[in-house]
Amino acid sequence: MHNSKFYCISSRVEESGKLYGCFKIGPFLEQHSLTFANALRRTLLVDSSTLCFAIQIYGIEHEFSTLPGIRESVLDIMANLEALSFQITQPLTKPKIAFLNFSGPGILQAQHIHLPSGLKCVQPSQYIATVEVDGNLMFKLLFSPKWLSHRSQFNVSQTVTKVNYTLKSGLIFFEVWTNGSIHPQTAILNAINTLLLEIFPYSQKISKFGFLAKKSLNEKLLNLEMSNFYLNLETYLFFKKKKIHRIIDLLNFVKQHKLPVFAEEFYNFLSITNLKGHS
Repeated sequence: MHNSKFYCISSRVEESGKLYGCFKIGPFLEQHSLTFANALRRTLLVDSSTLCFAIQIYGIEHEFSTLPGIRESVLDIMANLEALSFQITQPLTKPKIAFLNFSGPGILQAQHIHLPSGLKCVQPSQYIATVEVDGNLMFKLLFSPKWLSHRSQFNVSQTVTKVNYTLKSGLIFFEVWTNGSIHPQTAILNAINTLLLEIFPYSQKISKFGFLAKKSLNEKLLNLEMSNFYLNLETYLFFKKKKIHRIIDLLNFVKQHKLPVFAEEFYNFLSITNLKGHS
């Protein structure tokens, strides 16, 4: 998509800490705008978070237990912790632990949690629990990259919380809300990139209709710069460190080295394009 067809109309930070953005995309042919809007909305709402965390509260036997001196039940505390949003400020390549040991009296907020380096709470003043004078709450949070986590054991924070769109004269007006850990414009661009990676391998250029021959197309793809793709931060830093600037560089690299797990998702789509056999 050309930059001239993508506009940010407005953006703001809401009181809840969520980020809002309104964007205009287009113009499209009338029959194509609805198809593209539906596909982009579904892609945005698919869980795109890269961070998961598990909760361990000390001094309880199960989630229906109660803690002396704590106003909230364990279920309420867990619900408040699951509602927290965290932003990754540095690449997260291995599990990390946050901890808290809070004695009353006092109001426990997200800012009291001791977070590891590379993580930041989006809304530090978010409420967790009220601890009385004789109360003590101790827990730890195990953060893990999504690709290392088993979904049933970890809480996944939904980065995109709401998406609306309207169609007008071939234009799409998108409204996107995120939990604050990612800007709405970044979320939309990532979603567009995801769609392109899924659809592009199936695009056929038939030479008899005056388009590029498949061989010529493959040559252009092999020399395509990595900067054309919206890579996740870990993959981008890895490619930069290994001096992988084009697709052909990546294909040559994997002949002698094994890719880390976080970079395999981007590499696997090349198998559909048959580009692996042209390196």
